[in-house]
Amino acid sequence: WNFTRSMSGVAWFTANLCVLGAIVLRWRDRVWPAVALGLVASLSVTTGLLVWPALVLVGLLVDRRWRPDWRVVGIGAGVWIWYLLSFERASTGGFGGGDRNLPAPLEVVSQALATAGSLFTWDFRVARLLGLVAVATGLGLGAWALRRRSSDSTPWIGLFSFSLASLLLIAAGRLDFTFPLRTQGRYACLAA
Repeated sequence: WNFTRSMSGVAWFTANLCVLGAIVLRWRDRVWPAVALGLVASLSVTTGLLVWPALVLVGLLVDRRWRPDWRVVGIGAGVWIWYLLSFERASTGGFGGGDRNLPAPLEVVSQALATAGSLFTWDFRVARLLGLVAVATGLGLGAWALRRRSSDSTPWIGLFSFSLASLLLIAAGRLDFTFPLRTQGRYACLAA
């Protein structure tokens, strides 16, 4: 009860466990249980919505074809549409319900890299550089694994894609926070 009915400070843990479980289940070609965990993740906290692109990617890698599973795409799209319609009704202004417009893409990427690197330092420039190194390393290892056609790496690629998407979403939603506040605790741990 505490995890499923609480605020995001606790619900992120449940959502991330469900995302991890959904990725592993999709890797093992158990689509419906993966979708069920994806739904729980999506209902737990906003970053849980990012399970759907990760499940589509894992499905493409598992099925070894460039046509995604219609069940995952359809249900994921339905969840996103429901969320966006609900979000629009709940918000009273611009991006995130505030008075501002959508953030600049390069600003979001810069902040996401700094968030990833903030696990190692509080200096913004150094954190951004470390985040860039971490992301580049992850992308390089993912490309290497894809080239080797190793199915054992598929869940890791799915988890990495979810982490990248989470970093971008967290950075976009917290641009107004000061650097140390934006990178504390659960916000930076998704990058790990």
